[in-house]
Amino acid sequence: NELSNYREIKFLGKGSFGSASLVEFTPTQQQFVMKTIDVSAAPQDEMAKIIEEGRILSNLNHTNIIKYYTAFKHNHSYRIIMEYANSGDLKKHIETKQKSNEPLSTLEILEMFAQLCSGLNYCHSHKVLHRDLKSENIFLHKENGKIILKIGDFGCAKAISCTLAVAQTRIGTPLFMAPEFFLVRDLNYQYECDVWSMGIILYQMASFDYPFNANSIPSLKRVLQAMKYEPLKDQQLNKLFQLMCVFEPEKRIKASDMYQLVAAFEPAQQPQFPQPVFTPTKVKLTDLQDQIVESVPNMPFVPAPLPNQFAQPVHNQYQPV
Repeated sequence: NELSNYREIKFLGKGSFGSASLVEFTPTQQQFVMKTIDVSAAPQDEMAKIIEEGRILSNLNHTNIIKYYTAFKHNHSYRIIMEYANSGDLKKHIETKQKSNEPLSTLEILEMFAQLCSGLNYCHSHKVLHRDLKSENIFLHKENGKIILKIGDFGCAKAISCTLAVAQTRIGTPLFMAPEFFLVRDLNYQYECDVWSMGIILYQMASFDYPFNANSIPSLKRVLQAMKYEPLKDQQLNKLFQLMCVFEPEKRIKASDMYQLVAAFEPAQQPQFPQPVFTPTKVKLTDLQDQIVESVPNMPFVPAPLPNQFAQPVHNQYQPV
């Protein structure tokens, strides 16, 4: 009984088909997030998404990406063990700052955004599109007085092969979605859509607002077509935003260039940037083959790792410059 190795510490939240809890792996006393999915309640397409998230995350290993450790079946539920970020998400962080009237400084924004650029570049270099980047899906982990940002919630992500350069599914959260989502029929989702979402996140960090705001999809379409927004007060941040949120996808900056551009800002604004760190995998997940998704109703068992495989959590290897 693999579940007996875990002790629930705190209930984190509930969704349509399952819940999430902070748990302790009792053999090592390390903390993780356990997602519990009710197999009987989740439609087949939702289970396919969940298993696809695990397959994609198991192949990603980066300081600024939430790490997927293992998954196993228990009775009529599917359990996923993931890295725990101890300080909530970026959306809540922004809301807290807004309520206390404490704007984020340009230095703070650049330090955090550089980490997101590093994580997204890693995803794109591994041919993974996130497709639902937003502040709510960026998690914060505090360690040794430093804040580490981690991209998570890859449930909408799409791994693409070398020959397939696009994913043709309309997925995302409207205020963070690129214009082509709403204005182009038969959308070819490309890397540039993630870049647009990053621009919206940057703007939200700098202004506590959205550049293109609306209360309905039709009005959002009109706002995006007009491309009118209030410029950010900081010229450097505004320039970076303009490079990401360009109406024409092909004119947007690439994720591979974003980190270098942020790091090249003038010394007066130069933060202590983390280098892109591709941390070695300490926990090797049994590969979830593509046929798992095709046979979701059978819910194949995925073995959990042995206790000594949790010897070193990935986030402990993070070293800022």
